[in-house]
Order: sequence, then C-alpha cells, then structure tokens
Amino acid sequence: MKLGTSIEKKLFRLYGILGEFTVLPTSKWKICHFSTKASANDASDGGNSKSLLQELKPVRERISADKIKDMSSLLQRDLSDFRVANDLIPYLLSNPVGTGFFPGILVALSPKGFLTNGNGGNIKYPERTNEGENGLKLNYGDYWTVELFEDSKGNKIALGQISIDSDNTDLIVLDGQHRANAFRYLTNTFDDVTSQKSSVYKPFYSNCPKPPENFKSELPVTLVWFERCGEEEVSPLTISRRLFVDVNTNAKKVNEARNILLDDHDLSSICTSSFYSLLSSKSFSSKDLSLLQSGFDSDGETLSKVYLFDPVIIHYACSMFAIGKDEFNILTHKISRDSYKQQSNLNRLEKFFDTLEENEKPDLSEKFTTSNIQDALNKTINKIIYNLLSKFILFEKHINATEELRKHVYKSSAVLQEIWTTIYCGGEGLFSNYMSFEKVGANAPASAKTYIDGIKELETKFIELRKGLFQEEVHNLVDNAYNTLTTKASITGMLMALSYFSEKTGWGKIKTGNKETTSDNLFVNALNKLPAENWIFILTDLKKEAIGSELNPKLWIQMRNLFLRVVQSNTKNKYFDNIDTIRYSPDFMAVKRKVKSKIDGFKATNPMEEPGVDLVKTYINESINELKRTLQKCGLNPLSDDLIVKATEKAFISESVKKTTIEQNDNEDIDEENDD
Repeated sequence: MKLGTSIEKKLFRLYGILGEFTVLPTSKWKICHFSTKASANDASDGGNSKSLLQELKPVRERISADKIKDMSSLLQRDLSDFRVANDLIPYLLSNPVGTGFFPGILVALSPKGFLTNGNGGNIKYPERTNEGENGLKLNYGDYWTVELFEDSKGNKIALGQISIDSDNTDLIVLDGQHRANAFRYLTNTFDDVTSQKSSVYKPFYSNCPKPPENFKSELPVTLVWFERCGEEEVSPLTISRRLFVDVNTNAKKVNEARNILLDDHDLSSICTSSFYSLLSSKSFSSKDLSLLQSGFDSDGETLSKVYLFDPVIIHYACSMFAIGKDEFNILTHKISRDSYKQQSNLNRLEKFFDTLEENEKPDLSEKFTTSNIQDALNKTINKIIYNLLSKFILFEKHINATEELRKHVYKSSAVLQEIWTTIYCGGEGLFSNYMSFEKVGANAPASAKTYIDGIKELETKFIELRKGLFQEEVHNLVDNAYNTLTTKASITGMLMALSYFSEKTGWGKIKTGNKETTSDNLFVNALNKLPAENWIFILTDLKKEAIGSELNPKLWIQMRNLFLRVVQSNTKNKYFDNIDTIRYSPDFMAVKRKVKSKIDGFKATNPMEEPGVDLVKTYINESINELKRTLQKCGLNPLSDDLIVKATEKAFISESVKKTTIEQNDNEDIDEENDD
C-alpha cells in the first residue's frame, strides 16, 4: 500500500426492493425495509448473498456477556442450538414431504457498538442525505447506502442496490436467528460450529450430517432501518424491541421470560425489565446480586440452583407489589383466584413516586414506555426490590455461595472453567439448552455429555457449598428451604409483607434517633434479627404446618403473613393480636390444619361418630403444644393461646356438635340414674 492511499471499505452489495412502513395517526419514526436474499453464492443475481449470510449472526457473536450493561441490548430470544440441530437442520436435509420453506429473516441495521452504548450513548443513528437530481442515492453516513434504479422513462423505481460497510455496521437479527443459523451451518459459514476450533456450541451439532457441498437454497431476508418523521431522534433499540415482540405474536411461542424483558407496553413487564437493567449493571458478578442469580436467560422450565428467581417470578411479584389492588394491603383480604394479569392500580405506583422530586416524577397519564418511566422505577421500586433480595440473610448466604462456587471453579479443570464462563455467565440460555437433552430424553453426543456432566457437578457443588454456610443441624433442610424461598408465592409474599409493613411509614425517609433510614431497611433488619438457621426451620417445618407442602402462586398471601409473623416477633408491630386477625396468622393456620388432621383420623376409625367437644378441645391443646415446639426451633415467641383456642374452637366446635354432645351427656346421666 502506498503512503497516502485510503483503506478500502469492506463493502458488500445486495440487490432488492426498497419500501417504507409507518403507522397512523401519527408516527414518530418511519421504518425503511429492503427485501433481498442470503445464500452460499457471493456472486448471485442477488448480489453478495454469502457475505450477507455470514453477517446473520446471533447477538452472542456480536456482544460478549460482560458488555451487556443494560437489558435493552437483549433484542431477541435466546438461541437454542438444540432446536437448530434437532429440528431445523433435519427439516432442510431430510424432509420426507420433499418440499419446505423458511419465512424471511428480519434484520436491523445499526452502527457498530450502538447496542453496547445503551440507547446509543455517544454513537448517533445516521440520518439520510440524498444525492443526485432524482434523489436516487440515499446515504446513511459511513454505514450503508441505497442506490435506486430508473425505468426506461427515467422514473425512480423501488428496485435498487444497498451497499453495507460491515466494518462499521452491525446486522442484528430481530427474528429468525434459528433459521439463519441452520442456513449458516449448511453453507459452512457458522464458524463456531463448522471451523476446527473448539466451541461450547459444537456438541449440539455432533450428530448432524456434514454440510452438503452444494446447498443451493436462498433465504429471504428483510433489512430494516429507521428514519425520524418529527423532531424526536431515532431510538432504534426501542423500535427493535417492539418489532421483535410484534413479529413473534403468531410465530413459534417465544420464551415467556424473554418476552417479558422485551415488552415495552405492559406495566409489570416494564417494571421487570427495568429491574433487570439494574441487575445488568452488576453484569455476572458472583459477589453481588446480579444477572448470575437472576435466571434471565432461562427457558422457565429448566432452572439452575444458582438462580434465586427468573423474569417470570419478578413479573408476577411486580404486578402485585407495584400495581396491585389496594385491598391487597388488607390483612384479612382473601384471594379466590389468581388475577395477577389484571393488575393496573396506578394509585399504588404513585405512592412510590411520591418520594421523588417533582422534576423526577413521570406523568402517569401518558402512555407507558420503558424509557419514560425507567429512571423513576430505578430510584424507587427497583431500588427497594434489589435491597430486599440482596440483603435478606438467606439471599446473602446464597450470593456468598455463588462466590465460593466461582473460587472452586477457578481451581478446577479447564472444562469447568469454560462451563462457568459460557454457560453460567454467558447469558445465552446454554444451561437450558444442554439440559434439554435430558428433558426430552434425547441421546446426547459424547461431547455434549462432557458439558452436561460438568453442569451437574457444579450444581451439586453449589448445593454443598450453600449448605456448608449453615449449622449442621439444618443441613438436610437447606435445599428444601430455598425451594420454598425462590417461588412466586414466597418472593411476592416477602415484597407484599414489606408493603404492609410500610403502610404506616410510607416509602420516604424515616428518622430513627439521629439517623435517617427507609422502611425497606427497617423491614430487612427485622427479618435478619433471626439467625439463618431459624429461617430454615420457618421455611420448612412452620411453612409446611401452616400452609402445606404445595405452594401455588396465589398463596403469596399466606407467605406474606409468614414474613409478617417474624416481624411481629422481632419488633413492636402487632399484626395478629385480636380474634379477627389471629385467624390469618401462621400459628392459627398450623393449629387448624393439625386439628383437622386429628379429626379426620378419628372419623376414619369411627365413621359413624363425630368427635365430641372435649375431644376437639384436647386436639386443640395437643396441636398448640406441637406448634410451640416448632416455634421454638424457629426462634419465634408463641402468640396468645387464648386467641388461638377461641379461633380454633369457633372453626371446629359447631352448634350441632355441642347439641349432640349435650344430648349424649343427658343420656349418660339418665343411664346413671337408672343404675342407681
């Protein structure tokens, strides 16, 4: 190269049809779309079709996990290599019908690095400039150019050529990354799989046939980019997220967790995605509550023990905590059916936002979007949720266990280190993908078994490390306690207990002596007055006695009362201190269940009899004493025996039982008189 010469741009050119798409009545942005095709031929009648195919990479090949600092970078569902290898490639290579078709791939053009700068950062989206008398050449900065053709009369037509500088431009697959990767595999352009280098993705394709030498199919592709219609600058991340949700409405069911994170219109989803954006600022840190423990890339079915929750759980909890009905903060309120999807109480949301400065409060009369409400959520609800889920003593121990697991991994084999980096901290859904082999009963190739065995080893080690952070007396209960703690009912119940706790104080600053604090800090401190071992007994023995073994989501009310019961024991707050409220306490629920079990046992052996009043009272006293032994293990003081007895007698000793017992006693008196 001679001095002074410029470096030639790495351009590839495609032929196709240009179009525009807007919505009415007013549109902030116009979507330009260019329809073309990708194939193994780089000199086809469609242009550099192979170059396009090589650029149809999933997000995982464009952004490393440690670069994701905001959830808006998650533009699409996790890539399932299991599905590509076991469904799509066989569909193309061994289709018994002899015909088939893949719908078009939707790809967004974006300046390189735009995704890792949140909503653009210092990188601005290019604006169009026109060249030529007829405006035949449309320039978009140093990124891409469209040149339109003319017909025989010199009129501009929709046919044209797009030139893309792949050094400066990212092509983001919004929809169809599974189909694109199947094509990439069959055309030897899927470098992570078809090259000689080692890769965590290769095992999924071990049983696939080798790519054919001459795969001639052409994949339809639609390239999209955005132009503003008014004063507001183009915000392609927002548009791309919305497009992804819309185009998948009628497609194969999208992972529920990913749809929640992408939904910019449902208020509970906005709360959830903004909370996950807060988590993403911690990346995959094992020392903090972060994406590592959040299950953000899970399929909702196969969950790692490292996860404390997933987006589906947080979405459910936010629907109650952030926008749930006012009556949810009534201690005696009952739920007959699960209505979390119908929650939209903005009054509840305003209580959180009342703590903000006037210029920080969002206008709740406007249409909600992630961008116009996220800052307010991060300063209020998200901050509160993060505080609770990171500082509660059992969550703290869980996070400590993830750090111990990381230390263990980096003293272990290279395979375990790769599993930790790519599967646990990769954010690509690989945990669910590898576990899919066992879930569907598929025979995993030997190379996949290496990773599956490694995952199982780390899962077992994590359970062992977490258990080791507790006293030996509770070791056999720790895993069951966390199984309870990490449910929808428990996470929601804890947040709703905090909500009830904060009714009197509000969500703003609270003075305690010479210091200022907040209600969520006071609440966590009240919970943490109990040692972790007591909590293990609370979430196993007491929970089972009061609520039962199963824990469906709508039982969050019972779990809320369980957390409030601990707060009452550790503070001056009184929640279950009269005959009306005692019936909603875990203590009463436990005694009631025990008495019912004893009565059922009596009826099983005496089918023609009802237990008398004295026997029921005996059952009640026995049950209270049994409960006290459990409460002692839990570190909780018993509630009023008198209130428990009165409430339980009211539940079981009906007027008919009393009448029957009186008649029996009268007959016994008559018999005694006759004997005399």
